[in-house]
Amino acid sequence: MQESAKTSKENVETALRHIQDIASISEEFAATAEELTASAEEMSRIVEEISKATEEISEISSRVSKEAEKFII
Repeated sequence: MQESAKTSKENVETALRHIQDIASISEEFAATAEELTASAEEMSRIVEEISKATEEISEISSRVSKEAEKFII
């Protein structure tokens, strides 16, 4: 009976360690997911800024071209 109780205790301890490991992995996964979300949001913001800058450059280029036409003889 004592051997069975000892084995049961060891099995419970092993199961608890596995549960703790799983919980730790889950926490790490959640943290990684949050970091990836933040990175994706940052990338989206950067792409939006680049898009706006490209539009502004295009508008400036168009205005410069129109002004340059005035000097063509």
